[in-house]
Amino acid sequence: MSSKEICFYYGSKNLDKLAKYKAVILQASHYTSQEIKDLSKNTRVYAYLSLGEDSAKSGPWQKKERNTDWDTAYVDIGSSLWQAEILNKASSYFAQGFQGLFLDTLDAVDIFPEYKEDMLSLISRLKQLAKNKALIANRGFSLLPDLEKYIEAIVFESFSSIWQASGKCRSLKADELAWTKEIAQRLQASSLEVYTLDYADSVILKNFVQARAKAYGFKSAISNQYLTKI
Repeated sequence: MSSKEICFYYGSKNLDKLAKYKAVILQASHYTSQEIKDLSKNTRVYAYLSLGEDSAKSGPWQKKERNTDWDTAYVDIGSSLWQAEILNKASSYFAQGFQGLFLDTLDAVDIFPEYKEDMLSLISRLKQLAKNKALIANRGFSLLPDLEKYIEAIVFESFSSIWQASGKCRSLKADELAWTKEIAQRLQASSLEVYTLDYADSVILKNFVQARAKAYGFKSAISNQYLTKI
């Protein structure tokens, strides 16, 4: 029986290690339907899905602005073509055997607030498509409390630490920690299950982020910048 809480893993294979977790978030293209079926016996398996950014080379929904950290394009979230693209991807992931979706890049609406209602509409459509399958959101705090009715859990990425361009990780600064504390208190008052996703490359930093998540009653996950570490 799986014992560890949650793993965010964007690598491939390692099914034996992943099976030790109660829930895992994976890149759908890295696994076959049979592998997902086998892993799902004792583990809840979610497919990664980006709603606010597109990693494709081009697309009619792409904006000129880009996220230079990942070389992705921000998108017109209200585009009917983009929403159809997302719903088609979600359908294929469910057909592949995934038990839910991990919705990423929701914070695009903080850069383009005019898309807040479009983002909520898209998530609502995903919820209808998912039926009894689960949706987990990565951040998207500016969409709360409306977001709550569509998701079963929320992930607080970089709750206590972040990775830097140098590849090294650091704990958040005092003002950053104060902001995450404010958000954490809001999440504690919600009905959502809360996970944290932090980045650590030392024992000291790992212990810090785990202890801080535990202090708030959140379940903690730790990885490297590219989420290729289990």
